[in-house]
Amino acid sequence: MYKSRQYVKKQLAVIEDLFTAELDEAEVLKKHGIKPPLYQKWLADEQFQMHFERRLIQAQHLGRALLARNVLV
Repeated sequence: MYKSRQYVKKQLAVIEDLFTAELDEAEVLKKHGIKPPLYQKWLADEQFQMHFERRLIQAQHLGRALLARNVLV
C-alpha cells in the first residue's frame, strides 16, 4: 500500500509524541486528529510497527545512557 510522505510524517509525529509528550495515548491521538479506529489500523500496519519499534529501541538506548551517567562508582 502506497503512503504519502505527509501520511508517514503524521504517523512519525504521533509516535514521537507517544514517547516524549506528557500526554496519554488518547490525548496524543486527539492532538493529531487521529480517530481510534485509524490508530488501530496503524497498529496492525507493518511499516508503522517498524517505526514504532525503532523509536522504542532509541528510547531504551537513551534510558541506558542516562542510567550509566548516573551510576555511582
